Amino acid sequence: MASVKLSAKAVGSTVKLKVGGTYRDFIVVHQGLPGSMYDASCNGTWLLEEVGHERRNWHSSNVNDYANSDVHAYLNGDYLNQFDAGIRSIIMPVKVPYVKGDGKSGTICSGSDGLPCRIFLLSSGEVGHRSSDISSVIDVGNLLSYFIAGQDTTAMNKRRAKGDGSSGWVRWWNRSPLNNTSYECLLLGTL
Repeated sequence: MASVKLSAKAVGSTVKLKVGGTYRDFIVVHQGLPGSMYDASCNGTWLLEEVGHERRNWHSSNVNDYANSDVHAYLNGDYLNQFDAGIRSIIMPVKVPYVKGDGKSGTICSGSDGLPCRIFLLSSGEVGHRSSDISSVIDVGNLLSYFIAGQDTTAMNKRRAKGDGSSGWVRWWNRSPLNNTSYECLLLGTL
């Protein structure tokens, strides 16, 4: 079978990557640079693991600071190291927009001042949640091609979290803190 370059994959298509010895599905959620708040390092193929394979705390001390969170350290350490070496070598370092400090500071760092990482949680803006929809959301990032802005059923279904098969609400952590609480997550969908 002929292989297809990742950069040629259509948004919404699925690719399989080996993580921890098992192939997992990843959705192509964007191709290219999402907007001017992104460093040029972000110009590439954006993937999102389709099924959450584990549950993790944001931070053991409930710290509302993504750059210093346990989940950010895990993604760029233990999780990154689970990818086969060949895949790990092509996961490029990027600088993504983020809120520096806690959600009450509201200081958004972007472009060359973005957060250096190789794997990251998507932001509220990237999945289509905006402060005009939910007042406590800090707008960080631009809408990625796969997602739809707003709160209607179609938009929410694009954000539907797939979990371990259990019924009920599933939370996706994202890197955008809320501005009125110590919690950093948004409830994005149900199974």
